[in-house]
Order: sequence, then structure tokens, then C-alpha cells
Amino acid sequence: MKNRSLDTLMIKPYLTILQFSDTTHIGTLPPRALVVEQSPSYLADLLRYLSEPRTPSDIIDFAQSKLGISAAECLDIMNSLREYEIVGRPISDETRYARHSLYYDLIGAEADEVQSRIENSRVCLLGVGGIGAAIASILAGAGIGTIALVDGDHIELTNLTRQYLFRESDIGRPKVDRIAEAISEANSTIRVEPHMIQISNYNEARSILDSYDFVVLSGDRPSLIHKWVNDAAISRRFTYSSAGYIDAYGAVGPIVAPGKTPCYECREEEINLFGVSHDRASDLKNLNPVHQAASFGPLNALVAALQANEVLRYLGGLECRTLAKRLLIESWTYNIHEEAFSASQACGACATADVTWPSGA
Repeated sequence: MKNRSLDTLMIKPYLTILQFSDTTHIGTLPPRALVVEQSPSYLADLLRYLSEPRTPSDIIDFAQSKLGISAAECLDIMNSLREYEIVGRPISDETRYARHSLYYDLIGAEADEVQSRIENSRVCLLGVGGIGAAIASILAGAGIGTIALVDGDHIELTNLTRQYLFRESDIGRPKVDRIAEAISEANSTIRVEPHMIQISNYNEARSILDSYDFVVLSGDRPSLIHKWVNDAAISRRFTYSSAGYIDAYGAVGPIVAPGKTPCYECREEEINLFGVSHDRASDLKNLNPVHQAASFGPLNALVAALQANEVLRYLGGLECRTLAKRLLIESWTYNIHEEAFSASQACGACATADVTWPSGA
């Protein structure tokens, strides 16, 4: 599209516009849907004309010379079309992220601002198994500026049921190296930082996660990894979320933003199934030494998509469903259970924090 100056207007490209007799259907579903019954005869021609960027003066000239309506009538119509967000500033279709920009505009966001924020963000994926690898692929496609991959595992045959960036020929290679190759090939404009390491203590967590805006934790080993990440987030003031599964349930969130939401210590107090404090965690005895968590490709993909969506929304300044909330998704019914968490007065980090969600991220 040409002549995309700031003073031009055109139909939102993602809107379908269909006419049946004297009824015009604009859009398909709310909130961007409108039915104009007994629409005036000139409306169809005006809408067709606005399928390309037009200046206000060109629109008025067209309305007067071709449609036979006055400048005042034309301005009234255009104001209504803008009020219903049927027309607006043109959105470039010549950029890599053009389709995403259309989506951001569709949901009422400022597309250029959202994409700019995303491209200037740094995200760390702590654990790149079935969920983390899929999140990496989605975030790379969306244009996250820097993506760090932290995992100490090598690719195994059993990974291939759910880790779709891997091939049989990759068996034995470090996961982070293969994923870094794959997402760099998909998007050469982003920076990828692979770290072949299994975090084993708080100091390692704090050191590795220090420079990122958002951390996605996808894994439960070692047993204190959630506490280490939480403490590092409070110390370094980054935001993080968890993505995984509990038996046959997918688990997304909560997003923990220090100073804005309850931290992991508050949440752990609410959901601790065994009533065991951290200092007594070593007393827990595993009576099933061959325990192996079940993992299912579609469930991994479902969790990854929801978590990636929340990361992009947060970094783009949009509201997030999982802020201080966890979603549990039944893999067999798709029912979603929502768990909300509150700050604990016993938590030194959150007792005095403002845990209300501000506008934007």
C-alpha cells in the first residue's frame, strides 16, 4: 500500500464487508461487528473507495463528485465509521510482523507501540523441554528482541513426541543448541543466547537471570527452583511466570511481578499440599524411585500457546489473565479452573507491596 501518511484513512483490513440486498454487514463478531440495515445506496461505493488509503480531502471530493452527498454529510459518515473503528490510520502490510499488527489493532491496542515494546524485550526460558521449546518458537516468530535458553539436558528419543523443533538426527545434542539454531533460522533479526546449564542454587539463578525482563520457568527440578527464581526476581526486579502440567492438567501462571503481585512465597503458602515449610523440605521421602511424569504433545502445545500469549501481552503493555492467577486446563474437556492468589502479611517481600494491577505492564 502506498501513500501511508499519518493523515490518511482506510478500512481496517481485517474486517469483512458483505452486502445482502440493502443490509451491510461489517465485521463478523463483536466488538468489531456492525450491521447497517437499510444502508444508503452510496455506502457500498464509499466503503470500496476506502479500501485504499485516502486523505480527508480526497474522501470529500469523491463523496461530492461521485456519490452526490455534501461535505457535511460525508464528515458525519466518516466520524461514525471512525467511532465504530471501521476506518482508521493505515497499518503497514510491508513489514515482517504485519499480521500481528493487524491483530493488535483488532483487540484495540496501538499496534506500533506493542510491537516496539516486544522487539525491545529480553525473555529467558528456564527449561526448554516440550513447553519451553514451543514457547521459544512462538516468541521468536513474534519478534522478541532477545531470547535466552537455559537447560542442561540433551535430546532423547522420547522428546520427539512433543518437542517439534527436534529431529531423530538431533538425538544426543544439547537442547539449547538445537533450539537456538532453529529459532535463529526462523528469525534472523532476534538475538538468541543459549546456556547449557542446569541451575543448582540461588546464586546461579540470580546470576543467569539478572538481565532479562521476563522469565518463563518450565520445570520443577531441582525442588527449590521456584523459590530460587522467586528470590532472584525480588532481588533483580524482573517478572516471571510458570508453565507446566500437573498430571493431566495444564498449568499456566501465575505471573509474578515483584511489587505488583503476590510472590511465590505467598502462593506456596496457599497451595502447599503437604504443609511442609521450605526448611523441612529435606524431610520429604520419595517412595516411588521410578517416578516419571507423563507428558502429552497436544497438552504441551496448549500450555505453551497460552503462556506465550501471556508473555507477549505483558511485554506489549496489555492486560493479562494470569497476573497473580494460575489457570489449570483439563486436557480432556478443555475446562479451565482459575486460582487467584493474594499477598500474605507474613511475607516480608509482599506485606507492604502495592499488588494492584496498573494500566499496562
